[in-house]
Amino acid sequence: MRKLQKLVLWLIACRIEGNWRKIDRNRKQMKRLIAGKVPYTSDKLIQLDMETARLGQEAMTMQRCYREMERAG
Repeated sequence: MRKLQKLVLWLIACRIEGNWRKIDRNRKQMKRLIAGKVPYTSDKLIQLDMETARLGQEAMTMQRCYREMERAG
């Protein structure tokens, strides 16, 4: 595997890890809001949920890309 490809795989892996950390942080924040009796329709809760969904979709796409690049390598 070439050095450039290894670097790209490492960068993708870092972004995937970062996304999953943000997802975990968002989930914890949503649990705190719900425990604090914030309505499910609150703007903050909806915003966190939408961001979490976007991050999850992005992470899954990057994981697929990572696997394909790793196989091609």
